Amino acid sequence: MGPKQPSPPGPVREARAAILLGNRDRAWSVLTAALEDPDADRAPLLALRTEILIHRGEWVAARADLEEALALRDDHASWWNNLSFVLHHLKEYAGALEARNRALALSVARRGADHPKVLRATADRAWSHVALGDLDAAEADLRAAAEGLADTNEVRWYAQALDQLGIFLLKSRHRAADALECFDRRDALEIKASIILGGQVLREGFDPKEKRIFAANRAAAVQALEGEN
Repeated sequence: MGPKQPSPPGPVREARAAILLGNRDRAWSVLTAALEDPDADRAPLLALRTEILIHRGEWVAARADLEEALALRDDHASWWNNLSFVLHHLKEYAGALEARNRALALSVARRGADHPKVLRATADRAWSHVALGDLDAAEADLRAAAEGLADTNEVRWYAQALDQLGIFLLKSRHRAADALECFDRRDALEIKASIILGGQVLREGFDPKEKRIFAANRAAAVQALEGEN
């Protein structure tokens, strides 16, 4: 008797592997075929297919898949987060905020309010508040995220939170000086954001894409401040 052969991967694992390899068409075929099985566990299949729809920018179809998935299983924070993202793109901001709140409630129950991932999600929720015109709630979320992440080892996430707060202060509050202060605090973190393994520096500071975005945001604040004087 030969060695036992490994069981074939399920459709979710197979599709996830295809997505990681950049073959979304293959992933789509696997998921769609699996959904034709009347006995399939539809919720995870639909939720994963939504990621492909989001990548394609097919927001209405993504919403339909996510709403069906969540009707079947409503305890996945990541699915609620994706629904919030989709509804935001559909300009359904109240629904986007409600979905984000559902996601945060699940995350807090699972991880605690001070967990770095919860704090990042809190910062993301701010933009639903901005879209609805509730700037005080947005600022409270952004400040809570930045202050909470300052006490963690997640240096890059802390830098990103300061960047988001600076963008908000610049564009929504029109407070260029305060925005620039956030960007200065963010930039001071760069050396701490280096990736060091075994004494070898694998990446120094922020990654190049981040550096370009951060520099552009800082330049906008400087320009706005000069225009005030």
